[in-house]
Amino acid sequence: MKRIYLIGYMGSGKTTVGRLLAEQLNWAFIDLDTSIRKRSGYTIHDLFRFYGEEDFRVLEASALYATTLKEETVIATGGGVPCYYDNMKVMKDHGMVIYLEGSPITLAQRLLAEGLNTRPLIKDKDPSELTSFIEKHLDKRLTYYQQAHFTFSIEPKPEEIVIGIIEKMVDL
Repeated sequence: MKRIYLIGYMGSGKTTVGRLLAEQLNWAFIDLDTSIRKRSGYTIHDLFRFYGEEDFRVLEASALYATTLKEETVIATGGGVPCYYDNMKVMKDHGMVIYLEGSPITLAQRLLAEGLNTRPLIKDKDPSELTSFIEKHLDKRLTYYQQAHFTFSIEPKPEEIVIGIIEKMVDL
């Protein structure tokens, strides 16, 4: 196992779990959104605003493909990564894919606590509509997320999720 890809809806804790997992494994960590920001010189919000979602997804796929050249690396992907192009196949062919699964209510609570303006897809959403939006959006993405090798609930503490992932690695 040379790479672990963490997938899941925004707010599922991919970056938090990814950093902790990489630390425990003594591996490198890549946050795909951070990588895209560094490569493009723009924030994710600005990329969406200036170029649109379609062009952003092309940059995202390119950044994802670049991770296949890395070894002993944990990669936290953006929430939409598995849903575009052949990204899910790329991840499954080059590493272990872990879906961090959360309920729409839990995800909405986390995103509200973080602030809606930090995420382009929900920046204009009314907080009272957020859970409903997530339910519908998540429903469209579930087919992709469910293709992961393993699924972990986001309800436990991130440290507990990391322990579960490491146990799965040992079992392989």
